[in-house]
Amino acid sequence: METQIPQNKAKALKISNKFTTEKLMMMLDKEKLEVLEAEFEAHPEGLPHKKFIWLMKCAMTCKPEEKYDLVHGLCKLFSEIDINGDRKMEWREFAQYVIDAVMENPVKKNAKGELPNQAELLEQINSLKFLRFNESDIVDSASHEGGIQRAIYYPSIDRILLLEIKSHVLKLIGQDIRKKEQVDLYDKGMNLYMDDDDLEEVSGEFQYEMYFALSAAYNEEGRILVCTCSNKTLHMFSLHKTGFKRMKVVKTAGVQYSVWYLPTHKMWLTASKVSEAKPAEHSQLHRIALKHTATKSFDNIAGPNFLNIWTFNSVTATMTLLSTIKAHQAQVMDAVELQAPLSVATCSLDKSIVVWDLHAGKALGVLSPKHITGVRTLDYTADYTGSMISVGHEDHIKVWSCEVALHQAYVGILEGHNTAVACARFMKKSPYVVSIDESLCIRIWDIRTLACLQSISQERKKFDCNGICVIGDQRKLSLIHISEPTRPLYISYAVFCLKKKKNKK
Repeated sequence: METQIPQNKAKALKISNKFTTEKLMMMLDKEKLEVLEAEFEAHPEGLPHKKFIWLMKCAMTCKPEEKYDLVHGLCKLFSEIDINGDRKMEWREFAQYVIDAVMENPVKKNAKGELPNQAELLEQINSLKFLRFNESDIVDSASHEGGIQRAIYYPSIDRILLLEIKSHVLKLIGQDIRKKEQVDLYDKGMNLYMDDDDLEEVSGEFQYEMYFALSAAYNEEGRILVCTCSNKTLHMFSLHKTGFKRMKVVKTAGVQYSVWYLPTHKMWLTASKVSEAKPAEHSQLHRIALKHTATKSFDNIAGPNFLNIWTFNSVTATMTLLSTIKAHQAQVMDAVELQAPLSVATCSLDKSIVVWDLHAGKALGVLSPKHITGVRTLDYTADYTGSMISVGHEDHIKVWSCEVALHQAYVGILEGHNTAVACARFMKKSPYVVSIDESLCIRIWDIRTLACLQSISQERKKFDCNGICVIGDQRKLSLIHISEPTRPLYISYAVFCLKKKKNKK
């Protein structure tokens, strides 16, 4: 309900409509909005009417004789925004009103006295509704055995799993970029292979092989860590109070160069250039795959790279191969689990993205249009119509929606990078995507509008980017940029962090 002022008193005070809602919105700049946001966060249920008026009055400057006009205008503003009439102002309601007000009113001219173009106008509008991020001073000063090829964050243990190039150690670090623990793949104190048939002994002693980690994945529900190694083995570890303990090591027919855990399927997926199935089993599985995918598009991508589906029994510490599918013509680069329909999408250097039904052992289809070059990474969010993004070696990111027919899954592109995109990831529980290109320019996008919300350049930093690890959601985001300096013989690798800008107290 709008605050009513007696007519005679209003006349005495000479209250006018000088402070319209449009003018009040124009008086709010970015810094004032950040201060207001902090107050709204302290009142998650919403700001009461009097508190809102007091805060807005403190945030705005006016002449002493205009203070009654300002309060009157703020009361009208509160009434317009408080649609549900609960006499409380929520940040969501206020932010949306600010956005609408900016979009409906002209903006100020730029420094050259010219009206902003469409891109600049969009940037101004989006800057009001999105949480901006600035560079943090957190730096990784630790030594690494090799370049960090991948970093994966697991919220259940609040740890980032670091996989270094040609390393026999898996490192777990916290959000402060400090090492908490490590998992050593070498263990001289025990027989490496628990199966008697797989024991390798020389002069009665275990043969100590030299090998390194290729890929790793963690089952957060079962608390099981699986690592694939260069010596054709799968290493299984279980998480205990004292850390990760080795459970078993399984020999495989070929090198498994990548591993993923599929939580909804409750299966493990590995990629290799050698089939894990026995000759007779592989022949049968291959015929099944061809029977269900005998289309021209799939025949073109059939090749010597295989997908191997496994299940792991933690009680008996047994890793069982369920099936092998002949998948791509080149190396499988990434895999993501889709929720609707329940399936798995894989991408490859053969330029294709294929959606698979693992239970039926068949390909549901190949997404089109294909990338011009090989596809490097995929990411998926079950929210916002089940969107998926793919990154190749182009200067844009393709967006897909797999909840519709696969031949209609293509949505569009996120376009704006000047060099090839290196990696792109979703911010959990949000419609936002963060990407980084080979020139280290970071961009944040809205998947609903395919618009860029923020661009962060790194002109002073010169090193290679291997990826991005996103921690938390859009309200408590840390972007960890894993990079390698160009200086030779140095073993200290830089970690660049971004965090939401804090308000100055």
